Amino acid sequence: DNDFLVGGQLPRKHFFYNDHTGAPAGQYDPLLVMEAGRQAAMAVVHQFFGAPLEMAFQVRTFNGTRPPTACGSTWEVGTVPADLTMKVWTTREHRKDDRLFGVDMVLDIAADGRPLLTVDGSFSWVTREQWATARTAYRTSFGLGGYTEASPTTQRAQPACVGRRDADNVVIGPVVV
Repeated sequence: DNDFLVGGQLPRKHFFYNDHTGAPAGQYDPLLVMEAGRQAAMAVVHQFFGAPLEMAFQVRTFNGTRPPTACGSTWEVGTVPADLTMKVWTTREHRKDDRLFGVDMVLDIAADGRPLLTVDGSFSWVTREQWATARTAYRTSFGLGGYTEASPTTQRAQPACVGRRDADNVVIGPVVV
């Protein structure tokens, strides 16, 4: 059927996901947990739904909800990596002319047996050429140019202004008023 079980680990340290200042310091970043879910979804799609490895993925939706029981110590980074269990199931298949090109999924993600996050998302896959064409058209519609062009921003915001310690993890420019 369409139910799967995927394992993973959350690293205790990560160059990007552990570079927080303030309240999130010492806790797992929810985006790291969602990234584990995204990777689990892609692995399931390749392994069990036959999506070719050379295809590019489009993420249509990707939402995370913390269960009421997922609080406090559940999110604290411990002395060893957290073992993840991700229960994955599909809720819809997207087809055109009997060709599968996408799925909607839900993932219940637990760390060391404790619920962390429920993630739901909708994914499709296209050729890399289709992906590049769609992305360029979307960016152009906003006056941003092709996706391979360099950003016109040459300055970065100060790390502390965006809750980071390392300037290499800052991807936006300074606020201009």
